[in-house]
Amino acid sequence: MVVVGLGVTGRACAGVLSPLGVDVIVTDTRSDLSALGDAVAAVESAGARFAPAQEAANSDPQLVIVSPGLSPEHDFVKRFTDRGAPAISEIELAYRLAEGTFVGLTGTNGKTTVAGLTGHVLSAKYADVRVVGNIGDPLIEAVADSTGDTVFVTELSSYQLELCETLKPRVSMILNVQPDHLERHGTMDAYAAAKRRLIGNQGSGDSALLNADDPRVRDMAGRTGADVLFVSTRGEVESGGFVRSGVLTARIGNREVALAHVEDMRLKGEHNHANALNAGLCGLLLDVPADDVAGRLCSFAGFPHRIQHVAEKNGVEFVDDSKATNPDAVLAALRAFRGRPLVLLLGGDDKGLDYTEFYEAVRGAASHAVIVGPGLRRMAGELRAAGFGSVHTADTMDEAVRAAAGLAVPGGVVLLSPASSSFDLFKNYAERGRVFTDAVHAL
Repeated sequence: MVVVGLGVTGRACAGVLSPLGVDVIVTDTRSDLSALGDAVAAVESAGARFAPAQEAANSDPQLVIVSPGLSPEHDFVKRFTDRGAPAISEIELAYRLAEGTFVGLTGTNGKTTVAGLTGHVLSAKYADVRVVGNIGDPLIEAVADSTGDTVFVTELSSYQLELCETLKPRVSMILNVQPDHLERHGTMDAYAAAKRRLIGNQGSGDSALLNADDPRVRDMAGRTGADVLFVSTRGEVESGGFVRSGVLTARIGNREVALAHVEDMRLKGEHNHANALNAGLCGLLLDVPADDVAGRLCSFAGFPHRIQHVAEKNGVEFVDDSKATNPDAVLAALRAFRGRPLVLLLGGDDKGLDYTEFYEAVRGAASHAVIVGPGLRRMAGELRAAGFGSVHTADTMDEAVRAAAGLAVPGGVVLLSPASSSFDLFKNYAERGRVFTDAVHAL
């Protein structure tokens, strides 16, 4: 077996498969491997063998495990598949090895919150709930000691789903499909098709929760054999979840359940109403008592860097939403603070997106914008051209926070919700959020 990629996935596969007696070769397509010595040592200590890509390409594996960071169409992967070796993802391999019940969820935004909240809900009934996947812990590491009583809540990216062939969750959730990762998938149709793989194998006895408010997701209803339940925050649905007079409501068959009042939830914002409906429906479908579902929905506090209150300074609230790495995620945050004077911090990598519609939303929601870092500096000129009057730029996060504090008014909000990934200045969104938080506390 060849595992392509020396990242978290590759090391996890080596660590699980080698002790099972599988002959594992781990390789990496990067030309400069000088900084990967620790990773090489880790896979070799697990009993696998590392081989440079040129050497590994001459092997004749029965199976190729491809890191989610590498496209299935990459020339190196094609060398194997063109010779007849099947290529699958770590998720697919782990699914084949696992015992227990699978919950799978995907979407452009909200995956981590829904995964955590769903795990929190299911833990009210099940003793062995494992929240894994794109949220951090590789699924392959979690399946080794699984039993029939294990419940996996698996957060899945489009990259991880591309090479899933037999994955068949008992409950699936497709939260939304908004522009992102087009540098990998090429078109929105291809991106949506990758997401849709989550529900393709489901059948009788399975359930698919689909976002009725997202046309691309709603239209997937005819592409699965599962029972479809819709989730909406804009109106009632015949089967699924919705909000009625501020109450999260589930309708499954002839049963209607009032789950929780949105004012009683620690998670705030309309997008979190949808997140809670998904988690609540999943709980009911897996036989968690309705009262326990309601209690868990209200007690969950969320994760760092997702519309997280940092501090209040001189009557101004500072909020860390560094996880908002695409425009749609920012729009959710803007809705959460609707009606309050807002200073918005934007910036990050330039993914080449067209932000025209996004700028219209920013102009309607924010009083000032600060563009942080060099990656998306073009936003400053484009916002001004779109009629947004107060646009500022900053080279560092400290500078941006000081500028935002000077622009904010009592009762207002300074919101870090960048609309892109962080790699122009930081190694990831978490570091960006921590630096923002430190800068706020230093004011």
